[in-house]
Amino acid sequence: MRATDTTIRSFIWNRDQVFVIPPFQRNYDWTEEQCDELFEDIWGLYTDNTREHYLGNIVYYIGNNQATNFNEYILIDGQQRITSILLLLCAIRDMLTSEYDKQCINTNYLINQNPNYINYAPVRIRQTSHDREVFEMLILHGNVQEQHNSSNIYKNYLEFKKLLCNHFNNDNNQPNDTQLNSFANSLLRLIVVDVNLQAANNLEAVQTIFEKINSTGKPLTPADLIRNYLLVSNNMNQQERLYNYYWQPMENGIGANSITTFAKHYLIIQKKTPVHEDKIYAAFKEYCTESNREKGTILDEMLRLSKYFKWLNEECCNDETINYRIQEFNALSAKDMYPLYIDLFDRLYDSNRNELKEIFKLLSDFLVRFRIAGKVQGGGALQSIVCSLLDLFESDDFELTANNIRIELSRNRGERKYPTDDEFKEALKSSRKVNHTYGKVVLRKIEDQNGTIRNIPIPLHPITVEHFMPQTLTPWWINNFGGPESASIVYDHYINCIGNLGIMSGPLNSRNSNRPWPEKLRIIQNTQFSVTRVVSDIYPNWTENEIIQRNNELSDYAVRYISGPVIINDDCIIRINGGSGIYPASDIETDLTGYRLVSYRFNNTTTECTKWKAFWKFIITQAYNENPTKFSQMVDANLICKRTLNETTINGRAPIIVSSNVYPNGLLQNIARLGNTNYYYETCLSSERIRVYSKQVLDYFDLTDQVSYEVQNPNEE
Repeated sequence: MRATDTTIRSFIWNRDQVFVIPPFQRNYDWTEEQCDELFEDIWGLYTDNTREHYLGNIVYYIGNNQATNFNEYILIDGQQRITSILLLLCAIRDMLTSEYDKQCINTNYLINQNPNYINYAPVRIRQTSHDREVFEMLILHGNVQEQHNSSNIYKNYLEFKKLLCNHFNNDNNQPNDTQLNSFANSLLRLIVVDVNLQAANNLEAVQTIFEKINSTGKPLTPADLIRNYLLVSNNMNQQERLYNYYWQPMENGIGANSITTFAKHYLIIQKKTPVHEDKIYAAFKEYCTESNREKGTILDEMLRLSKYFKWLNEECCNDETINYRIQEFNALSAKDMYPLYIDLFDRLYDSNRNELKEIFKLLSDFLVRFRIAGKVQGGGALQSIVCSLLDLFESDDFELTANNIRIELSRNRGERKYPTDDEFKEALKSSRKVNHTYGKVVLRKIEDQNGTIRNIPIPLHPITVEHFMPQTLTPWWINNFGGPESASIVYDHYINCIGNLGIMSGPLNSRNSNRPWPEKLRIIQNTQFSVTRVVSDIYPNWTENEIIQRNNELSDYAVRYISGPVIINDDCIIRINGGSGIYPASDIETDLTGYRLVSYRFNNTTTECTKWKAFWKFIITQAYNENPTKFSQMVDANLICKRTLNETTINGRAPIIVSSNVYPNGLLQNIARLGNTNYYYETCLSSERIRVYSKQVLDYFDLTDQVSYEVQNPNEE
């Protein structure tokens, strides 16, 4: 690497090379505010000719394009600043009246003169394909076509012209040539560091430097870094090919702002493990390195899968039945399950679409039960379910059918549990469990099976939810429920329960509002949905008794039409109340007292283990290896401690793990040392407490979803 101080003018002026912004770089995205700031810096140089201003580093490497006979300077950092400087010079040129002065700016700064590359790059910097046309049109002709008026290139060009007029205020006329030339000469004192990486044959070094660069203080997104990693090359033809054939179609398809999110889903599909938002690029780079796959192959796969992401994200699948399910997924906030849906699309959409429809219906049913009646409503539990199923799909022994997936979902316990009929019914009747969106999905599912128009798919978005007992109680409704105190109790218990909800078209719902019940009935009887319309036939009044009656009726329909877990008693495949099988580390509710430990699983690696104490040692060791500093903080704060107190405590709590400086105080009953460290831990623990303390440790290190264990009930052998 070679670094040299120079001016921005000298860096650009009469250079016998082409500066190229590679396709992996961002498009030009400077705002008018950033251009204003740059202009003010240069204005300071203009008003004080003794000053200099440091603009930053310009980082590049020289490419190796065999198709040309000139040098390509491939920019890694500084392209936004250089482009803005050239736009400012273009604005100055177009405000000059002297043709000679105009030509000097063109020759020195803007337009290439060397015939070897004038067709390849007529202007001094070759932009990305997104900005190339408007930039070259502006530099070469001083104007753009109407469709380019909204581009940042053109808007910032106009902003610079406006700033020049405002700062050189000559009785509201534009500045004269003397002022403009003097201002342009201020660029002599705009200092940059010319950084030649000298690394055309060491693209890993180029990538490492790119990863550390923040353009104008704006952090590079995971999408920026991933694009660079996949496209970087010392051959611009290769970069252009990968960009044009793969990256640009993917970006055009799903939108540039969605690339990072899609990349996360893609990684989960490949790695079968959760990916944290702040580690997307690191995980992507690790996957590419470990898989040793060609970048073109990875890009081709990403482009193929991005189509399914678009279908999910924009609800635009051509198959109406599948799009119907996608609407439900999105209404149920199922983004965590996108990797699973994308993988299923890829496996079955073209080969067995009918089975895919059955699977999507099952997953929709599972998700609505999980959202309403689950111990948690998503997050880590759903991610764990997704990764387990993705891993299972890779097995040659697993037949990908809706029924087999239902069996696997039914195995789950704890936070991942598939709610039973009783649990689902109870939750539907609770005001605290059902929000109006989830209620809308449940009611439409009942309508699909039980309604008079069930053969006609009804889009979900236009449907609105009517609260029969209104969300704002008027005097009529307060009196209807027996006065303020009684009305308040009924309201708290039933306002959002399934029995108090109906689905309607938007206009009818807005007309209903908080009208008295007799007026509401006249509107309800005209709705298109039978699950709502039937209320007008059988409920002339709407009191607590009627809400309870409809709660029971709809919850019965819901468990009939929204499939739940299966129970298979032979071969110990499914047990509702616990049994032999695999449990996630997050499950500390299922009673496994007396169960024999068989093995544990971490990061898709299974290890045989028959002693709970050995499992406990593994958990502590893994946590320490993950982050020794964080482990020390956990111990010092005594975060892992017993529920009961005794006389030997730290901050009033009996510890489970201690450091050597407190170990002699006798805080532990049966001690064991953690390897060669200065930490000791309690071993006199029941299997129940080991599961509890293990989850606490794993939660602290955000590893819970990566650990599970298999147990065997001796009575089932």
